Amino acid sequence: MKKSELNLKVIENFILHITHSSDVDDTTVHTFTTSELYEMAEEYIDEDHVDGRETPDDDVPSKTYFLFGKKAVEIYVDETFPMLISKINECTITTFCFNSETDSLNELLSAYEGNEDFVEITELEYNILNDIE
Repeated sequence: MKKSELNLKVIENFILHITHSSDVDDTTVHTFTTSELYEMAEEYIDEDHVDGRETPDDDVPSKTYFLFGKKAVEIYVDETFPMLISKINECTITTFCFNSETDSLNELLSAYEGNEDFVEITELEYNILNDIE
């Protein structure tokens, strides 16, 4: 599902939420000020852990690639990816592919455990690092 489609669903669900969550019966016309609607929307977004503000047209990526390890991340961030490759024997490198459709956050945290730093990397960089190891 595209994020813009997800945002429309969030808005539809918010409208259902505000029209069905009051103590007044469904036949009553609801009157809200702009600030009341804004405040209710902010609370709804915070409660449901969604952000209805962004609407990019591209699909939400399901995979995120990580590089773990203090020295490896330092080289990657401060220098370049090719420099990391040239210094691969000087540091401990752990990579992890987090698939938001199938993996739990516990799996991501377990993969990170014992490392002091992390950085998000591209799929190509992830594949190169895994081919070297």
